[in-house]
Amino acid sequence: MLKPAFILLLGTPLTAVAAQPVALSLEDTFDAYVQVILHGNEASKETLRENLLLLENSDSVDAIVDALDALQLSKAAFNGTAMEPVSRALEMRRKTLSCTITNITRETVHSTPQAKVAYRCAFPDLSGFFATYRNAQKRRAVVGDVPEDAKALFVAFANALRDAPDRSHEGSAVFLKMPDNGPWLSSNLPQLGMTLLQQALPFDTWNTRVEAESVPTVTGIPTCDLMMAAELTFIARHHPQNPFLSNGMLQGNLLKRVEGMSDEEATRDCRMVHERNRELWNREKTD
Repeated sequence: MLKPAFILLLGTPLTAVAAQPVALSLEDTFDAYVQVILHGNEASKETLRENLLLLENSDSVDAIVDALDALQLSKAAFNGTAMEPVSRALEMRRKTLSCTITNITRETVHSTPQAKVAYRCAFPDLSGFFATYRNAQKRRAVVGDVPEDAKALFVAFANALRDAPDRSHEGSAVFLKMPDNGPWLSSNLPQLGMTLLQQALPFDTWNTRVEAESVPTVTGIPTCDLMMAAELTFIARHHPQNPFLSNGMLQGNLLKRVEGMSDEEATRDCRMVHERNRELWNREKTD
C-alpha cells in the first residue's frame, strides 16, 4: 500500500519538484554585488554564483565572484607584515560600509533590456591623514627605511581608518538583462571594489600626490601633471629644438583633454596616455 506522502508526490506537477532557478531581480543583483564588494558576505557570494550559473558559460564564475572581494585580497597580503594593524582596522571598518540605489533608468536597446543604476556609498574619508603620510615619506627619503618608523606609521593609519568620518561616493553601473530570462550582468559595477580599495587604502594615490608636488602644476590632477612633466622632460632631452617646449601648446591640449572630466576619469585617461607614451619613448631609445 502506498504511503500518503508518496501518493501526494505522484500528484505534484514535475515543474514543482524540479523547479528551475529564477534569476535575481535587478535590485537584488545590485545588492548581491555590493554585499560581496563591501563586506565579503559569503551568503551573497553563493547567491551571486547561483545567479551567474544560469549562464551557459559558467567556467569562470568562481573566479569572477572571488575577484569582487578586493578588500579580502589585500587583507590576506597584510597578514604577518608591518601592515597587520591596518588589516585588522580594515576588517572592522568594512562592517560600516554601505551603498544604496538612488535612481534606476530602464530602456530596451536592440531587444535587450538595459538599466543604469545610480548609487551612493558611504566610504571612510582619510584625507586628514595625508599630511602625516607625506611627512613620513619625506623623512624616509632622508633617513631611509626604518622598520620602527613604518610600524608607527601603519599603527597611526589603522587608528585613523577606524575613526575616520564617512564621505559620500556617487557612481553608476550599467546592467544588461541576459536572454531567456537570464540574469542581470554589469561590466562596470565590479570596478567599485577598486574604487573602495583606493579610498580605504589610498597609499598609491598619496604617493602620486607627493611625487607630483615636485613638478609644475598644469591641471591640479597629480597623474596628469606627472605625465606632462615626463613628456616635456623627454622632449627636452631628445628634441631640444621642438617648439612645444616653450609655446605651452602641450599644456593647453592637456587642459582641453581633461575639461569636463571628473578627477577619477582624468586620472585614468592620463595614466593610459602616460603608459602609451612610455612605450613609445622606450621604443625610440632602442631604435
